[in-house]
Amino acid sequence: MLMRILIGNIISLAAMILLFSAASKKDNYELIRLQGMSHIAFAAAGLFMQGYSGVIQDIIGFLRNFLILNEKNTDKVKILLLLCGVIFGLYFNNKGIIGMLPVFGTFQYTTIVSIPCVDNKKIQLSLIINAICMTVYNGILFNYTNVIANVIVTFVSVKSIIAR
Repeated sequence: MLMRILIGNIISLAAMILLFSAASKKDNYELIRLQGMSHIAFAAAGLFMQGYSGVIQDIIGFLRNFLILNEKNTDKVKILLLLCGVIFGLYFNNKGIIGMLPVFGTFQYTTIVSIPCVDNKKIQLSLIINAICMTVYNGILFNYTNVIANVIVTFVSVKSIIAR
């Protein structure tokens, strides 16, 4: 069990580096590409940590980014991916009510960012909710690297809201 946790945290560290690298990109293509790569790494870490509802969310995130890069992310595709995330996330949930957190967090965040002309404050609040859900979920999995990443995201988003 300890080896599984250690490997999962190491892979999560690589995923976190990819994600933070993506956040620094000014070119949208590079940002989305690196974020997609981070989803694959987070999914791999989730497999080691045996958090399957989170793995599903990361696979869906990778597919979404892949479709965006190939200009195939239509409204119907977005709805299909959202439904797949919920259905498969709940189906493969092996962590009880805690395993529902990544499904809920991803659903609410995806729904908010899909609203035309949504203001940045609502997106930041939604990101905070998602990060809190993922912090609790990853804490249960002993994925401390991901916990740290989500705590950082929460603090940065809260600071961004307060600074207005």
